[in-house]
Amino acid sequence: PPAGLTQSQKQVFYAGEKIVGESGCEACHQIGDNGNNGPGPNLTKIGSILRPNAIASTLRNPTAPMPSFASLAKTSPKKFNDLVGFLGMLQ
Repeated sequence: PPAGLTQSQKQVFYAGEKIVGESGCEACHQIGDNGNNGPGPNLTKIGSILRPNAIASTLRNPTAPMPSFASLAKTSPKKFNDLVGFLGMLQ
C-alpha cells in the first residue's frame, strides 16, 4: 500500500486489492508490476488521473470489452466502494 495511509485506509486498500484479484482485472490491466499491458489502460497511477466519482462511473458504465461492476455496486456497495477506494489510492 502507499505510504502514510491510516489503518482504515489500509483496510480499504487491501479489501479493494482482493476484489481486483478476484475479478480478474489484471487480465486486461496492469497495476505496478502485476497484470497485462492491455487491452485496458495501465491502472498503476489511475488515482492521480481520475477522481473517485469518475472511477465509480467508469466501473458502472465501462467501455466494452470491460465488464460492468454496476451489479456489484447494487448488491455489495461496501465491496464496490472498497474497489473504488483502492483504485483511487493508486497514485
